[in-house]
Amino acid sequence: MRSWLTTFLCLTGTLIAAHGLRHSAHLEKPLTDTLNHGTDYQTIFLNRQIRSASDGLPCVSVSFLTELKERFVRWLDHNNDGQSTFDEVKNYIRRFKAGVTDDVVAAFIKRRDSNGNGALDFVPEYVQDMSVPDNTPEGATEWFRLHDTNDDGLVTQSELENVAIAIGMSPEDAAATVQGYYMSSDLDKDGKLTFDEFKKLYTL
Repeated sequence: MRSWLTTFLCLTGTLIAAHGLRHSAHLEKPLTDTLNHGTDYQTIFLNRQIRSASDGLPCVSVSFLTELKERFVRWLDHNNDGQSTFDEVKNYIRRFKAGVTDDVVAAFIKRRDSNGNGALDFVPEYVQDMSVPDNTPEGATEWFRLHDTNDDGLVTQSELENVAIAIGMSPEDAAATVQGYYMSSDLDKDGKLTFDEFKKLYTL
């Protein structure tokens, strides 16, 4: 069995760009991709396709792993003990949705908590989450609800821009990212995303 270091560095492998947004820190990897790659949205999309090690676990470069660790400590692990507790995760998710409930936080952790300790560990859980595309209905639903800050069943351009700014983007980069990536799914061009439009970002 390979060590976690071999598994996640895989030094002959590739730099895996984050999904979110998901992503700054950021479990929402498309926003993270934009911070990494600027506004080259074709590159962002292509980087959501993963090259993996033979056992299906992600290979990442040393530089990317170092960057992930810095983000994890800055956003999710304030005491740098290698894991993000319930309260730390909740404080992070509040950047997306200020009124997030404990049930939502618990579900967010549970989807990623592979060892069942009730926390989000840097290795392997955060690295895995940031390296492997989550193109699932559950992932799309989770992030749609977090971005729908007023719970009206729609995600607006302004909601997305406010989230991007809250996780560290400049207003200019936030506007460019939302317009260039998210709103490409706004089929009726009304400045709002229904869930059916939003899930297309997850290739669903």
